[in-house]
Amino acid sequence: MPNGNDASMEDLFAGIGGIDTDWLGETAFTPAERFRQFATRRTAPGSVMRNALYGLQSPLLQQYYLGGFGGGTPRFGTQTGFGGSFADFMGGYTGATPTDLRSLAGEIGRISQMPEGTGPGGFLEYLTGIGEPVPGAGVSPGPAVPRTISPEEATLFRELYASGQGARENRLGLANLLALQRPGGGLYGGVVGQAMGGVLNELYDAYVGQNPMGNFLNYFLTQTGGGTDASTALSQLYG
Repeated sequence: MPNGNDASMEDLFAGIGGIDTDWLGETAFTPAERFRQFATRRTAPGSVMRNALYGLQSPLLQQYYLGGFGGGTPRFGTQTGFGGSFADFMGGYTGATPTDLRSLAGEIGRISQMPEGTGPGGFLEYLTGIGEPVPGAGVSPGPAVPRTISPEEATLFRELYASGQGARENRLGLANLLALQRPGGGLYGGVVGQAMGGVLNELYDAYVGQNPMGNFLNYFLTQTGGGTDASTALSQLYG
């Protein structure tokens, strides 16, 4: 029997934009802590809804990151300011299409492997879109692939997926989000989602074992279409 304090699955993803987004001073907590606070407030202990929400923790947090921490773009239906709360994110959440996600992940993959500093091909050149001086050769032509996201997003993604604490885990999390995407939008969940996540984790362990310093996100994107195919099966990674 449903618990009277438990939200329905629909309620978890819509109609909560009016709640107080600064409760407990949310900005003082990590994204994972914000997620747990949201789950605790919106679902009952031991309920089906809480278990379902926790089962989606990784892909939801990845979309929270990609949306600029709850705002900054309408990418997932969020319309709040850049750096908004997890509750704000869930209040406007509509999801994104696989094509959109893979295109963005491809750009994040490039950001995650750019060298530090101001030289040609570096992150600063990408960020500014301006070529850097090259001794004896004038100025480099600028980034080979123009930036398609804002400087604020690029800086945030650089921290999350390249230089910050947990960057390696976030790259795996983003690959997992891509793997769980349904061709027409939405995520695979339940037994299917768990099985796909298990396959991806096995592939990750095998890859890291052979490439300790490698970039699994870029490997995943390359092996499944370089970020252009919205519904490539995980089985292609066995090739």
